[in-house]
Amino acid sequence: MQRMTAVRASASLTKFRQTPVACFASVKKCARRVCVVVRAEDASVPDPVKQAVDAAAPAPTDVSPDEFALFYGLLQCADVAEVEKKCLAMIEEGKLTEGVLKAGFATLEQAQARGDEKVIPTLTGLCQYLLEMYQRLAAPPALVLVDQFVQIIDDEEKVLDAMRKALVAKDAPIPLPAFLESVAQFLVAIEQQDVEFENDFKQMGEQLTAEQMEQITQMREMRKGAKAQMLEVQRIAKSLE
Repeated sequence: MQRMTAVRASASLTKFRQTPVACFASVKKCARRVCVVVRAEDASVPDPVKQAVDAAAPAPTDVSPDEFALFYGLLQCADVAEVEKKCLAMIEEGKLTEGVLKAGFATLEQAQARGDEKVIPTLTGLCQYLLEMYQRLAAPPALVLVDQFVQIIDDEEKVLDAMRKALVAKDAPIPLPAFLESVAQFLVAIEQQDVEFENDFKQMGEQLTAEQMEQITQMREMRKGAKAQMLEVQRIAKSLE
């Protein structure tokens, strides 16, 4: 079962920063969800992705041309392996900034405003991936622990042992009551995201292609799995009260 968080790609970045991530996917699993545009070999054919980026570039006043260039560079990757490699390099160099995310969401919003269905799936996938990586860098301590517990969720005794050390021991980094309170807040956020996800889906109506419908079905299953894992972490942690 994959771990993931699906977010509402058309919302503002400020809203996203305030929304806790449910359960982090590993970088490789997360990267597999990125849709990458295959560039046209014919130079005379307009590049729809470049057109979308150019249209959005002047919009956010606090985003530099270099940050737009970094985002566009990710869109030009040939496959998800190259996306992953470039993104990890950006993280290591401190270049995965809020400005890069704003560049991505501004580009997505411009494409949505124009109804450019050719690039919306690509932009949505990449924006979600970048947002998850950005939030991973600044994850709340309780959420980092949740992710660690989820990694071993299939072995309850192992999870219990890890929880005792992290939540109950005298030198525990987070007291059990505080952890349970955070998990309850994460679950509320997941419920809110689920509602928004379904509302967005309804608004799209019959405009979705068969491929997009399949992606939405997969995202539903991933969201369902993420929530189930969070609830399991909560159940096991409560047994220590």
